[in-house]
Amino acid sequence: MFSDVWKMFDLQKVGAKLKEEQVEKTISIILRLPGLLLLDYWFQTTSEDVWPKNVGSTEAINSLITPIVLLQSVLLLLLPLEDLVTLYMHYISAALLVSAELFSRHYVFMELMDSAPLVEESDKDISSVAHLQRHIVALVLHILIAKSVSLLLDLNDTANRVTLAVYTVPIVARLAKIPPVHLEALHNFSTAITVLWAAYYSLGSLPRLLAYLRRSYRSVAHVLFDKGLASAVVEVWQYVYMKPLLLSFWCVLLAAQLYTYYHQQNPLTSSTMVAPVRGTEWYLVLLYAVSEICASPFSLLACSIAVSPLNVLGSKRLSTGQDLKQAGTGEAVTMALLSLQTGLVDLTMPQRVGAMSIILFIVVGSLLQSMHDIVEPILLALSASHTYAVVRHARVLALCTFLFVFPLYMTIFLCRMFEVDFWTLVVVSTCALTSVQVLGALTVYALFLYDAMQKESGWESLDDMVYIARGITRALEFIVALLVVGAGVRESMLLSSEGRPLSWLNGTVLAVHCYYNVYQRLQSGWSSFLLRRDAARKIHSLPCATAEQLDSRAHDVCAICYMEMKSARVTPCGHLFHATCLKKWLYVQDRCPLCATKVTAVRSEEAAERIEGAEEWFAPGQQTDTSEEHGVSSARRDCHLASGEQTDISTQ
Repeated sequence: MFSDVWKMFDLQKVGAKLKEEQVEKTISIILRLPGLLLLDYWFQTTSEDVWPKNVGSTEAINSLITPIVLLQSVLLLLLPLEDLVTLYMHYISAALLVSAELFSRHYVFMELMDSAPLVEESDKDISSVAHLQRHIVALVLHILIAKSVSLLLDLNDTANRVTLAVYTVPIVARLAKIPPVHLEALHNFSTAITVLWAAYYSLGSLPRLLAYLRRSYRSVAHVLFDKGLASAVVEVWQYVYMKPLLLSFWCVLLAAQLYTYYHQQNPLTSSTMVAPVRGTEWYLVLLYAVSEICASPFSLLACSIAVSPLNVLGSKRLSTGQDLKQAGTGEAVTMALLSLQTGLVDLTMPQRVGAMSIILFIVVGSLLQSMHDIVEPILLALSASHTYAVVRHARVLALCTFLFVFPLYMTIFLCRMFEVDFWTLVVVSTCALTSVQVLGALTVYALFLYDAMQKESGWESLDDMVYIARGITRALEFIVALLVVGAGVRESMLLSSEGRPLSWLNGTVLAVHCYYNVYQRLQSGWSSFLLRRDAARKIHSLPCATAEQLDSRAHDVCAICYMEMKSARVTPCGHLFHATCLKKWLYVQDRCPLCATKVTAVRSEEAAERIEGAEEWFAPGQQTDTSEEHGVSSARRDCHLASGEQTDISTQ
């Protein structure tokens, strides 16, 4: 009982720890997000060098602020969480002091407005309820600001707290019936005191800052020396949760862009757009938004990272113990490389929409292919496991139907939307191959279901039918690959005949496609065909076991499938196996499963002699009583009787 209670307590601690880690991750992402927003804004608004030579005063101030903004962005992204919280406390304190200055200026302005044209009238109304309420609110607000800054900066000194409440001086002076004309001077005095205090605090914190920089430098140098630059970058990437941070950054940009579209009167009627949002299809609006936010390398990287969760979300609930941590990484890298190749960031908006549509089609096709690679083993495992849970089958079949129909829809849409050239054909072929592979997987699934319905005896032709179904699928894939190669060669010939230079990128893609999708497919298919043909030839040449041989081994089983043998084939070494089981075994290797003797094709005369010799060995007087549990041991003993010499079974 106490052990169960202790286990529950441990589980609660583990759950609390996981929850704490998740909260820490969420806080880290929220606090680091402004750093990416600042970098993205800086890249889109900066068109000159950081330190221009000939600028006016305003531009000089902007150029001075630029490196400060960049430094703050880097700090927000790379600081440890504890130091990041400290930095935010200083940010909030500075914002509170600025707000105190602005509110004090507003208070002075309101008092000056009420005092016009005669100060004496205002003096008479100074005790009115409205004026008294204004004074009290202003006084309480400045005291709260001073208290908040003291708590954020951990200031325990009374002098510092009093100094932070210096903006209460104009309010106290007004309550003391000092004329409003002196309030502005008192406000300027309070501002000067606040600025001097901020400078004093900064100088006092400088030694601690230098010591922190020294420790950070030593820590970074130690990590770089021990782990190297690549490992250090990966560690920092994981430490700051860069992947979910970029995903959150992309979602914020997309939400802001969609909000802009739907709350402006005519958001897409400017020169950067081609159609208004209202009356436009939703997917076009989404495409415009995704294209427009990819205006900097940071947003482009975030958009590439956003591709990864699509694959994980599409297959996570269907996965059974599969590692999906790296799912979608290939698609993210593909999108980043294609975006760099096309110069997506430098394109103007209409051209960027067209380039983004092509890139997204390629990435979506790759995502569908990845989802098929995850779903196909699950589909075949369901059909072969004799599991009749309708919900599980229906869920997987629904996803397979989507993976079959949606690529076909993409193929038709692409052919109607764009002129069919080499690159379009590459994308179309990827979508078509996904549909063909899904259809092949569904065919094999149906064959396995039919085999599962044969309860008494399995379907002997199952393996051949599965091979035929997969062979047809591979043949269709090979034909599609050949069509792509033909289209690429034809386009190259047309360019050459027109005197235009050949594209090295097209040639590279065509060469890689020829090697992986044509040559390797052809080599793999031909090798598989030769293995099956050789195995079938050997099986047909092996003699069938006679009734006497089967009767003598009535209590023995096939050493491959452990099932009763009603019919069997006799190997050259004298062992009996099911013909189907031995055929599957020979697909993998050409040696006996028991004694490792090489199985070769047997001529008819040799087969007759082997049958006669085997009948002598399997005479009733030489039978060995065996049970189904000791079928393999019986087969091994028969191996010694048939070969007449000892065989080391452990070498199998």
